[in-house]
Amino acid sequence: MLFTHLEATADEPGLLDQPQWDITPHRPEGTPLPLRAGFDHGAHRRQSTYNAGPGHVCCDTILDIPPAPEPFTWTCHPRELSARHLVHPT
Repeated sequence: MLFTHLEATADEPGLLDQPQWDITPHRPEGTPLPLRAGFDHGAHRRQSTYNAGPGHVCCDTILDIPPAPEPFTWTCHPRELSARHLVHPT
């Protein structure tokens, strides 16, 4: 299994209270969850849990390791940032 933890923090009060950081089902239609971690084609995901509070938003994701090397991406949608890696099974 692969466990990932992504967290966004802010020193500026209210910065993460903006709609693009909303993790609830009531966020504006078409707005993706702010943080995402997973294999590019979406397989192998077991569970993702989101948490938010004053000055932070985080995402914990548990995935099964793929049987062959696959691209894996961490994404922060509000900042349009991502990092992509190739995960090799061991």
